[in-house]
Amino acid sequence: MTTEDLLEKVRRYPVQFICGAIVLACAVGYYSRMDVISGAEARLDDTLSRAERVDDNIRAGASLPEHLAAMRTFTSQLDDRLVRPSELAENLKHFYSLESETGVSLGDLRQAAPNTKRTDGALFAGVGYDLMLSGGFAQIVGFINQLECGERFYRLNSFSLQRGREAGQPSVMLGMNLELLGTP
Repeated sequence: MTTEDLLEKVRRYPVQFICGAIVLACAVGYYSRMDVISGAEARLDDTLSRAERVDDNIRAGASLPEHLAAMRTFTSQLDDRLVRPSELAENLKHFYSLESETGVSLGDLRQAAPNTKRTDGALFAGVGYDLMLSGGFAQIVGFINQLECGERFYRLNSFSLQRGREAGQPSVMLGMNLELLGTP
């Protein structure tokens, strides 16, 4: 096909030629702008996700004062349940009240020396206690249950359980090493 044949076809079909030129120009333009479109789509997705997070924060922020009040209540309850090593009489009173509630007999009760090694950032520390108690099996189990369900948080480190006789009756002797949750 020669140039004259091509020009003849353009004269004969001008609309089809113009439409083909427009389609070709659009394809070249789309191809050259494709990276701009994908970048704009990425920015749009990022903006939409940020807007969604802001909306979620606004919805959650509506109940923030109630949540803050509840957290302050829980914090004060936790603070009431903590042991302070310097308040020795108050700490020992906890065990003596458990003794009177369960009917066991506390033979030995000692608060361990406070741990002077402080871990940076630690809000809580264990306050150690060594105690020896005796009584009937049901009383000992009652003491452990009161300790478990009581107002203080504890961790049992070790224990020793021995069978014995007290006033002619079978008894149990329990030695415990435990820590109550406290402030450093």
